[in-house]
Amino acid sequence: MGKLLIAEDDQDLRLLLRHVLTRAGHDVSSVADGDTALHASSVERFDLLLLDVRMPRRDGAAVLAALAARPEHQRPRVLALSGVTEEDEVDALRTLGAHDVVLKPVDQRALREAVSAALDTPRPGWHGDDLLAETA
Repeated sequence: MGKLLIAEDDQDLRLLLRHVLTRAGHDVSSVADGDTALHASSVERFDLLLLDVRMPRRDGAAVLAALAARPEHQRPRVLALSGVTEEDEVDALRTLGAHDVVLKPVDQRALREAVSAALDTPRPGWHGDDLLAETA
């Protein structure tokens, strides 16, 4: 299971996502805005960031752009959470670095499947040996 960070400004949805993913066996933290998500992901390593696209203080696109500026081994995978279904906007999120987009309202089974698929995707530079070599 993975270490996850949820960045969602809707408190009810944030609590529901946390509950569903904790019950699925993940170690889950959560924050309410993009700035706090960037800070949390800079001081702690997360396997996956579930990122609301529309949030106060820094929206999902701005968070993705800030993450892209980090070295690859310091970037968590990202699942964008969005109520937008237009294909061009979904493609834009993927272009910015989102692994995938989970549509709102969130279907719990689809969420668990998307999280599992994202976590199963290999990431270059995320092997323990690579990280140890960089810090030595």
